[in-house]
Amino acid sequence: MDCEITTTNATTPMLGLEQALREPGFWFCPGGAFEKMPFFRAATWQRFADCWDRLTLDRYMGDGGIYRYRRFSELVCRPASGALLLQPHRPYSQPRYINTLNGGTERHFDPLEPVFVEDPFFCGLLVWCARSFAQVSGHDGDWDIKVHPYRIVAAENASGHPTPEGLHRDGVDYILTMMVRRDNVIGGETTITDASGAPLWRRVLLSPLDIVIADDARTRHAVTSIQRKNMGCPAHRDVLVVAFTRL
Repeated sequence: MDCEITTTNATTPMLGLEQALREPGFWFCPGGAFEKMPFFRAATWQRFADCWDRLTLDRYMGDGGIYRYRRFSELVCRPASGALLLQPHRPYSQPRYINTLNGGTERHFDPLEPVFVEDPFFCGLLVWCARSFAQVSGHDGDWDIKVHPYRIVAAENASGHPTPEGLHRDGVDYILTMMVRRDNVIGGETTITDASGAPLWRRVLLSPLDIVIADDARTRHAVTSIQRKNMGCPAHRDVLVVAFTRL
């Protein structure tokens, strides 16, 4: 049965998002700006970030890697009402032409925890994005939302690879990446290119709530590998990736 989650006060000026997504096709916003959004809750942020400590190992890596931890859930957003509907859990799959490393197979991941799905910032962010994308695209219907929290681990003798498939798109309408936490890592530079692969933007997402959003049909993206900064201490990069597709 679908679970309805309703969020309010998720409307705010789009901070240049609409214009940026139309040209050049991507948008970056530093984390400090999102702390001022009406749906941000400082009191619950740490509880939300701690969900990354309970991600589970991705056992479907085509390169044999054991450096990625994740979960997966799917929701539907109704922007007009601000409702989010948690969909029945199912395997995640992508076609091989989209994901040459891990595509073409059903991948069974653990679902998001209730504390994650019900977090007020998370819910507010999804509704704000869906309403913003509706303004950009002119789509007045619902949005399918696929949610992917990732932890990439750098071992003492091995790098971690945030995008092991290389420069790619995800086969959706819009793709969001939000930094949650970086612990004891170097590297991890995000690159956005146009559809032909010509670089448009490069930056290391460093601060919690740093967000980059891209028009997935018009751009491609990749992130360089990460390494441990100080040996002998755990090292990981935690991000939230959310894919939005018009229904």
